[in-house]
Amino acid sequence: MYDVLLIEKLELWRDIGTREAAFEIVPFLWHKDSTLASHAARHLSVLLSRKTEIKNALCDYPLTEEQKNADVFEGIFWQLFDESIIKSPALLIIVGRMIFLITQELSSLQQMMERQQAELLHSRQMVTVAKMASSLAHEIMQPLQIILMKADNCSWEVEHEKIDKTGIIKDLKNITDTTQRISDIVKRLRILSQEHKLKLESVDINNVIENALFGFTVQLKSRHIHLEKNLTNSLPLIKADKIQLEQVVIILISNARDALEGCDNKRIAISTQLHNNQVLFQLTDNGIGIASEKLSNIFEAFMTTKEKTGMGLGLHIAKDIIQAYNGKITVDSDINKATTFSVTFPIATEE
Repeated sequence: MYDVLLIEKLELWRDIGTREAAFEIVPFLWHKDSTLASHAARHLSVLLSRKTEIKNALCDYPLTEEQKNADVFEGIFWQLFDESIIKSPALLIIVGRMIFLITQELSSLQQMMERQQAELLHSRQMVTVAKMASSLAHEIMQPLQIILMKADNCSWEVEHEKIDKTGIIKDLKNITDTTQRISDIVKRLRILSQEHKLKLESVDINNVIENALFGFTVQLKSRHIHLEKNLTNSLPLIKADKIQLEQVVIILISNARDALEGCDNKRIAISTQLHNNQVLFQLTDNGIGIASEKLSNIFEAFMTTKEKTGMGLGLHIAKDIIQAYNGKITVDSDINKATTFSVTFPIATEE
């Protein structure tokens, strides 16, 4: 852990801005604590950019052999130094060392940002997985019940020696198909929950929608929600990460499902089309709607219409993902009649 008092001294010498203050800063460029060294490099760069006399004074700075032999940033930056620097071995080494330290610090900051970005992405994925969790009981338990029923049928026929070969083969095939469906559901959930590196590629929006709907088939039926699909074939592709787009669709479907709770004649309509040279995806439900006072900030973090169960992160994450791919999301709502989310994406261009 670096010394806070030394950091304050470096700042004080920078503010003093004299030749003597600069001389106090220089040795810290080789300090064993990389944080102190980086601070020294930044503070000294401020002085060199403002004070010509300090730059001239550093031309004759008495460097030790250890300092002369330490790592400095070499390469294309050397040609950027003016003549006064090039004429001075001491100043040249000092400036080279400063660039080396600042470059290292920038590299470290970039790595930290990449780690934080990955953590944020995984957190967003887990929000989507949470959205899917409520549907898993229906999507897995019903197939399991079918498997148990078919297995019981086969056992009963064998036990009572009333074997119907055709019937048993049909039941076994049903068991195989149903097991495969459970496997596919678990596989989709695993894909959504795993840490994921962004992959920008050409994506078919219809394919993304079908993948997202796979985890909702049984629960929509069990809740008596009628699903209408009107997906335009052969739509142009869009540039995006398909896993992230699937998360967007899951969030919108989950919200529509919840908005229909307690309603009659429940309906969700999903459509895609080419509109104004953009790919348009729309999702409409005939649920409770969104109050006008909440409509303007519905995409803000922690804004929710589900006071008891909602976290208010889903739509905020969805909008963030959509905008990352130059898309746009809007919402129109009529209380107790219909709510429509419209998402547009530019067509992918060949590069």
